[in-house]
Amino acid sequence: MVCTLIVLVLRSPLEDPLSAKRVIRTERRVQAFVMLAIAVFVAGGFAANRYVTAAHIRPPSAPPVRDAVVAPTPEGSVVKPHTRAPSPKATAHRPKTRRSPSRASRARTRTHPAAAPPAKVMTPEDAALRLTNAQRAKHGCTALRSDPRLRTAARLHSADMRLRRYFDHNSLDGATPWDRIKAAGYSTPGAENIAQGYPTAQAVVLGWMNSPDHRANILNCSLKAVGIGVAYGQGGPWWTQDFGYR
Repeated sequence: MVCTLIVLVLRSPLEDPLSAKRVIRTERRVQAFVMLAIAVFVAGGFAANRYVTAAHIRPPSAPPVRDAVVAPTPEGSVVKPHTRAPSPKATAHRPKTRRSPSRASRARTRTHPAAAPPAKVMTPEDAALRLTNAQRAKHGCTALRSDPRLRTAARLHSADMRLRRYFDHNSLDGATPWDRIKAAGYSTPGAENIAQGYPTAQAVVLGWMNSPDHRANILNCSLKAVGIGVAYGQGGPWWTQDFGYR
């Protein structure tokens, strides 16, 4: 009987260089696989966490965000679009502020001040009165006052001379200056000057002053009132100056 003995000789890696290299390569493959698995696991978890977080911030199907304002009402609070103004009750408690004028408004005020009242237009009759009193002042006489009754008498006589084409102290019906003045309501007539063809008040007063008799009436310091009337027309104007003692 032949006995065959198989002897297994176990050697350490240090004793068998080829066996040691195989072990090292195997360990490295295992380590590389483990590291790759860990990397895949970590990356997958990070991506999943990011998706979940983004979904909480803004869901893909959520409508766009719009501003809104809350306006109280008797029934409670409602949300209204920002373009709508708050209800009157929501703003009733706000104090009213006084708006100051703008710079442009102040500039317009300075540039365009309030219009002054129109100046009184002086009539030829008023101008003749002023010039008459100026002559009296030069010679020490008091100014004559304008009496409406004397003015009425003077205007009527000037209009009558123009209408009936004459030039005289006495009317065509025989009325004297004293008759006409008393008929107008003035009881103390003093004198009368008439003129024809002088175009302005300055011209007629100057003409009267150049005539001794007319000049004497103007510079009579006893006279206190006067009324002047003028009528315009072809061949005129016609002037009448009636004086009174009071």
